[in-house]
Amino acid sequence: MEDKLIVAACGHPDLYDVSSYFYRDRNKKDLAWKRISEEIGQSEDLCRKRWRSLRDTYLKERRKETEKRSGSAAESAKRWKYSAVLSFLEREYGE
Repeated sequence: MEDKLIVAACGHPDLYDVSSYFYRDRNKKDLAWKRISEEIGQSEDLCRKRWRSLRDTYLKERRKETEKRSGSAAESAKRWKYSAVLSFLEREYGE
């Protein structure tokens, strides 16, 4: 489900592009979630919760990675499996 959700959400920048005019448009977001839920065959509520979880985990992993790089001798750590796929969020939430 996560793979399908990420691909579907990527096509709706109004859900994650904070610089977009439509980012604050509640009706536009509701319509996007309705389309996504129909596309992947899950409830809107579940899609929203999973997206929020995926986004938050991505941001947490990016923060850990950044802190690790700026510190002393970084240990090699296994990357989260959705890091590369969600990298499009870096433009919006990059620090």
